[in-house]
Amino acid sequence: MTDIYNKVSATLIMPPVLTPSDVRAVLGLSKNTAYELFHKKNFPAFRVGKLYRIQREAFEKWMASAVEGQ
Repeated sequence: MTDIYNKVSATLIMPPVLTPSDVRAVLGLSKNTAYELFHKKNFPAFRVGKLYRIQREAFEKWMASAVEGQ
């Protein structure tokens, strides 16, 4: 239960634009898995030069749709 609480509380204090490390922390992923997620077409990420980013709102919508799809 504590693990779920930590993930939920982390989403409440996320910055407006997230990095792969931020997503990794929220979802509990490895570094490689987080970057694989950023490369998927259904994941609403974007690039700034060589850096990957995702808007917090887009990430939250993606998470909600992923949960609904289960």
